[in-house]
Amino acid sequence: MGTNHMSKRSCRFFIMMTALVLSMLIPGRDASVEAASVTCESGYYITTKVSKKELKKGKKTKVTVKVTNRSGKTMNNLSIKVKLPGVLKKSKGKLTRTKSSLAVNKSYSFSFYVKAKKRVRFWKTVVASKRETADATFVSANNPIMDGKVKKYMNISFTCRKPKVTVTAPVAAPSSYADAMVKLLSNMHTYAKKKNSGFFMITNGGYNLYAPSAGTKKSMLSAVDGVLIEDAFTNGDKKAMQAALKEGLAAGKKALSIEYKSYTGDSRIVSYKAPSTNLNIIPSYTKSAVYNVSKLSDVKDFMAIFDPKKYKTKKAYFDAINKTDYDLVFIDLFYGFDDNGVQIPLTASEVNSLKKKRNGGRRKVCTYLSVGEAEDYRYYWAPAWDNKASRPSWIVEENEDWEGNYKVMYWQPAWQNILYGSNSAYLDKIIAAGFDGVYLDVIDAYEYFEHK
Repeated sequence: MGTNHMSKRSCRFFIMMTALVLSMLIPGRDASVEAASVTCESGYYITTKVSKKELKKGKKTKVTVKVTNRSGKTMNNLSIKVKLPGVLKKSKGKLTRTKSSLAVNKSYSFSFYVKAKKRVRFWKTVVASKRETADATFVSANNPIMDGKVKKYMNISFTCRKPKVTVTAPVAAPSSYADAMVKLLSNMHTYAKKKNSGFFMITNGGYNLYAPSAGTKKSMLSAVDGVLIEDAFTNGDKKAMQAALKEGLAAGKKALSIEYKSYTGDSRIVSYKAPSTNLNIIPSYTKSAVYNVSKLSDVKDFMAIFDPKKYKTKKAYFDAINKTDYDLVFIDLFYGFDDNGVQIPLTASEVNSLKKKRNGGRRKVCTYLSVGEAEDYRYYWAPAWDNKASRPSWIVEENEDWEGNYKVMYWQPAWQNILYGSNSAYLDKIIAAGFDGVYLDVIDAYEYFEHK
């Protein structure tokens, strides 16, 4: 079986209906107040900010409403309405706004001004309600305003229409699970090349798919640009593992291995001696030779880090990579989480900043994607799926060796739509972030179904 190195993280989409902490009032200047933050479905949330914490009679303050869409799908027919309490009146701007759509990871903001009819103070407690219908979600947040000792409310209501979901009918189990995996990889490879002709795919494990006698060998070698095997020289079925790497070499593919023990290997195979099986350490590595890696075949050495939590900040993480001269680095697409527990993908500029070696040469940067298992800490995992009874039928069972990782029927269209084919799909996010390639893991998932 392939090894999944993604550590368990407690990542969940959740409904935020509690107030954010009020900013401290700094003497001599106004302090903004995060008055409320509530969500409309997973990843849709609205925040109101008041530029002054307290208003005297006749004074004005600016109120800003911001909607951010982190749901993974376009938000449709967005409608926001503000209703002021009797102690406030609008002095400028509109209290109602609509927007036909809001794309993924985009925000929409608008502002208006209110004037106090008497001395008021914006308070931190928020009383919110949420109501679902078949095609829409309605959220109402009451932002308390203290009129002396009396609590009144500025109400902000939020409506969004649920994106129409195209339900793809499940397909029957394939006659050959191995062939179905190869077909998926081939389709992803073709798709990626159309998006970026220089993009490369490297598979980890699944060495039996490359076996000299395997009927899948020819198709597999056409579907990938590189073959990577862990412990090919130091553990497991070494003969079969090394045979797969040699098949890759014979077909002109890049052959790589990750080893966790010292060994004497084949000089034609680029190997990485990992300091930890968790792949969570960036070894110090420098070389004097300065050259640019323009394609995968130029790679002479590489490093993999899929669990960067040892590095307390993104800067420390990036600095550790940038102090090395590796020709190729494998990393994760995401680093950290936003206030709503959603993973934050690296930006194209951040990825590009990692492509320069310490000595000035250019390198390639590749990222991770599991094709055979769903991971409950990824952005696509729906909160309802935490409940076994509410999971899609194509999610089979949890991997007993890797908590939070679930075997999937990888031939099902619903899973493949998560992997590639739209702006919200995983592979598409990888390409959009400027990665040079992808490291495809758990391609040996076909063995699980063959043995069931």
